[in-house]
Amino acid sequence: MPKTQADQRKLKITGPKEVATIEKDKKLLGIKEKLEKNQEFSLDDFQMECEFTYNYTTPITVKKTLFTAAQEEVFELGKSDNSLFFYKDVKVLQRINFDLSKVLDSKGNNILHYAVFQHNLNLVNAILNKAKSDGIIENIILNSQIR
Repeated sequence: MPKTQADQRKLKITGPKEVATIEKDKKLLGIKEKLEKNQEFSLDDFQMECEFTYNYTTPITVKKTLFTAAQEEVFELGKSDNSLFFYKDVKVLQRINFDLSKVLDSKGNNILHYAVFQHNLNLVNAILNKAKSDGIIENIILNSQIR
């Protein structure tokens, strides 16, 4: 039986675990409070004192359709100290007041890469709509070309 997509995604925290736990809880609480108060988010709302790494294993059905046998099965995206890459809540994305195309991981990937690798069509759509309304659609798409 194939694994579910949720089982195939892995988030690794590469900073000190104590700092990561405290930071993550503090950031999540801050995000929740701002959502409840209908406030906008700044880049500082997502900055962490530790780095994250994200791995994504391609589901078998996608791999057979899109990739040859020579392709790797696991995409390793770069490290980042910005937890924005790991928020899947469209409500958070809609309240961001900074240029999404400027938030990159260590390999130059932006939030659109992460949404695509997760096969999260709702998030991809929300990112593209946000980028269009912010006038940065060309920047986020041009920066998202597969390397």
